[in-house]
Amino acid sequence: MGDVWQNILDDLSVNGHFRLILQPAVAIILGVRLGLTEERPSKPSIRDELLPIGVAILVDAILQVLTLGRVRPTAALLVGVTVVWLPFAIARAVTAWLWNRPRPGAHAPQAA
Repeated sequence: MGDVWQNILDDLSVNGHFRLILQPAVAIILGVRLGLTEERPSKPSIRDELLPIGVAILVDAILQVLTLGRVRPTAALLVGVTVVWLPFAIARAVTAWLWNRPRPGAHAPQAA
């Protein structure tokens, strides 16, 4: 497992350092955007969790081909989850929580 992380660090230090900046930035932007559209924070469905992970892994694999000329599936999985999905999930959850939390002084609608 140490060799996998060392290969990832080597790839990111040569031509892949752009991936280290681009992927989390886009993930955070998309997470904030999706968090703003959620009506209320709720437990996401399995599809809502798996789709971003799959997209993150696919995007990392594509960027590996563009920057390195090859794909390392284990690296795509690890980087996709840690560098893309994790910032996306955190940004989405925090934004949804902040956007939908009760505001001080706001009153709930009265039932008739």
